[in-house]
Amino acid sequence: MNFSGKNGVLAVTESLDILHIVLMIISIGLLLVIFVLSNKIRRNRLIQEPVLVTTEMVAGATELLFEGDLEHPGVKKKRKTLDGFLVKNSVINFAGQVIPLIAAFIAIPILIRELGVDRFGAITLAWMLIGYFSVFDMGLSRTVAHIASQKLSEGKENEIPILACTALFLMAILGGSGAVLLSVGGWFFVHLVPSFPSHLISEIQVSLLSIGVVLPFVILTSGIVGLLQAYQKFLVINFIRIPMGLFSYLAPLAVIPFTNNLAVIIATLSAGRLISFLAHALAVRQVIPGIYSKGKVDRKLFKTLLTFGGWLTVSNVVAPIMLYMDRFIVGSFVALSAVAYYTTPFEVVTKLLIIPASVMGVFFPAFSASFHKDRKQAKFLYHQVIKYISLILLPICFVIFYGAKWGLTFWLDDPVFAEASYQVAQLFVIGVFFNSLAQPSFNLIQAAGRPDLTAKLHLLELPFYLSYLWYFVDELGILGAAIAWVIRVFLSSVILFILAHKQLKNGEYLKHEKS
Repeated sequence: MNFSGKNGVLAVTESLDILHIVLMIISIGLLLVIFVLSNKIRRNRLIQEPVLVTTEMVAGATELLFEGDLEHPGVKKKRKTLDGFLVKNSVINFAGQVIPLIAAFIAIPILIRELGVDRFGAITLAWMLIGYFSVFDMGLSRTVAHIASQKLSEGKENEIPILACTALFLMAILGGSGAVLLSVGGWFFVHLVPSFPSHLISEIQVSLLSIGVVLPFVILTSGIVGLLQAYQKFLVINFIRIPMGLFSYLAPLAVIPFTNNLAVIIATLSAGRLISFLAHALAVRQVIPGIYSKGKVDRKLFKTLLTFGGWLTVSNVVAPIMLYMDRFIVGSFVALSAVAYYTTPFEVVTKLLIIPASVMGVFFPAFSASFHKDRKQAKFLYHQVIKYISLILLPICFVIFYGAKWGLTFWLDDPVFAEASYQVAQLFVIGVFFNSLAQPSFNLIQAAGRPDLTAKLHLLELPFYLSYLWYFVDELGILGAAIAWVIRVFLSSVILFILAHKQLKNGEYLKHEKS
C-alpha cells in the first residue's frame, strides 16, 4: 500500500473503517495507560505503602490466632481481616485473567477474517511460543515468590534484594539461551516444515527473531511478578496485566489497516512485552527499595534456586504432555474430525480453571509464609481456600453439566455437533471440579518446600495415563478419552490431598529451605 503524497493519505483514510480507527486509538491508549501507571509507580502514588500480608498480617495474625482461645474476638477479627485481604486480591487476580479473554472473544473472528487462516495461524503460533518458551525461567518465578514470602514472614526483608538480583541474573541467562535457541532453531524449522506457505517464510523468520529478542524480557517480567506476588501486590500486577492483555489482541487489529505483514504485527506485540517489562521493573523498585542499588548476585543461592525451580520445571514440562496427548491419540485412533468434537468442549469447560488459578496465585505466597512460620495458620488458609473454590464452582459446574447439550446447540447452532460432544463436556465438568479442588493441595505441597513430590507424581502419572488412555480411546472413542482424563484427574486429586495433609501433619522441609 502506497502512503506517499495526497493520494496516499486519501487511500489510507478510505481503507480505515470506524472499527479499525477505534481499535487503533484504544491500542495507543493502552500503551499510554501503562506509561501513566509507570509514572505513578515511579512517584510512589500507586504503591503508597507496602501492605505486606506476609510480614504484618500473616505473622501478626499467627501470633494471636493460635495462642489461647480461638473464639476470642481479637482472634476472629484477625481471621476476618486476613481472609478479606486474600479474597480481595483473588478477585483482582481473576479480573486480570478474564478481561483480556473478552478482548480475545471480540478480536479473534476479525483477525481471522482480515488476515486469513495462514497468517492468523502464525500469530497464534507466536502467542504459543511466548507462553511455552517461558519454561526457560526454570520455575524461578514461582521459586522467588516462595522464598521471598518466607523471608518476609521471618522478618528478613533486607535479604530480598540479593535474592531478587540473583534470581533475575539466572533468568536473564536462561532467557538469553531460549532466545538463541528460538531464533536459530526457528530459522531451520520454517524450512523443514512443508506445511508453511512459501510466501510467508521470510515473514515468519523475522517474526521469530523479534520474539527471540523480547523473550529474555518476558522471562524477567515473570520473575518480577513473582516478587510482587510475595508482597501481595496484585493490584499493581493486574493494573499492568489488563492493559497488556488487551493490547495483545487489539494491537494486531490496529496494524491491519496499514499492513498485514506478520513481521510488523509480531514486532508490535513484542514492543508491548518490552513496555510491560519496563512497567514491572519500575513497580518492583518501589516495592523493594534498594533492589537495584543494594542487590548483588550471590552464587551461594544458585543451588537453592535451581533445585527448587528444577522440580517445578519437571511439572511444567510433563503436565502439558498429559494435557494435549489425548487429542493426538483421538486423532490417530478415531478420526481427525473427532478431535473437534473432543477439543471444543474441553477448551470451553477448562476455562473454569481460571477461577482456582486466580485464587491460588494469591494464596501460594501466603501458604509459603505461614507454613514456614506456623502450620496451623497454613491449615486455616488451606481449608478456607478449598471452601471458597467449592462454593464458587459447585453451582457453576451443576448448571453447565445439566445444560451442556442445550448450551452447545445454542452456541454452535449445530445440533449434530452438540449431540456428539455434550456427554464429553459433562465428563470434563466433573474432571474440572476435581482438578480445581486439587489446586490448594498442589500449591500447599510446593509452598511446604516439596516441589519434588508434585514433580514425581507427574512422572509416575504419565506412563499409566497414556496406557489406559490408549485402551479407553480404542474402546469408546472420544467418550473414552474423556473418561480416562477424569480418572487421571480424580486419582491425582486424591493423592495430592493425602500428600498435603501429610505435609500439614509432619511439617517436613527440604534442608536447603532451612539454610
